[in-house]
Amino acid sequence: MMIRILQTFDTFTLRQKEDAPDGSYPPPSWKGAPGRKGIEEVWPGMAITLFVKGGCWVHMSPADS
Repeated sequence: MMIRILQTFDTFTLRQKEDAPDGSYPPPSWKGAPGRKGIEEVWPGMAITLFVKGGCWVHMSPADS
């Protein structure tokens, strides 16, 4: 569903430094570090994602205009 929503936009701009709360972007000490760490503009994290076995089947109907 998220893919379909994103397909309605043609431009995306990362505004991490302007809009993200303090502490949610990489620390200044990462700047210039080797590999991806030195150029990251987001601070990757880990999480557990649950899923529905067999998928979550949904029927959608177009909205009346």
